[in-house]
Amino acid sequence: MNIKVTKLSDTQIKPFKVMGSAMEFLATVSIPGTYLVELRNCGINERRNPNQLVGYVVTQPSGSQLGIETVFHDPKDGFDNGDLHIINFESQEITSYYRG
Repeated sequence: MNIKVTKLSDTQIKPFKVMGSAMEFLATVSIPGTYLVELRNCGINERRNPNQLVGYVVTQPSGSQLGIETVFHDPKDGFDNGDLHIINFESQEITSYYRG
């Protein structure tokens, strides 16, 4: 597993704060078939072929963090793989955990 920590600007973190506010009454939300432009704006791009995008899952484990898992199907092994991105609002960082 590879781990990368990136400092976010106020402009980059703002849409994640809005997303977190929208999660106020939800534990977890799954969004099939799309990739977050907010991640692209932080320099985090989706996996390329042969991996196929499944979608993403958003959760807010605490008021100071937002978790986003991007999910891809790997045709080589037939399983889905996920990359986990944790946004920390206090430190204004995103920590990405890449699998596979």
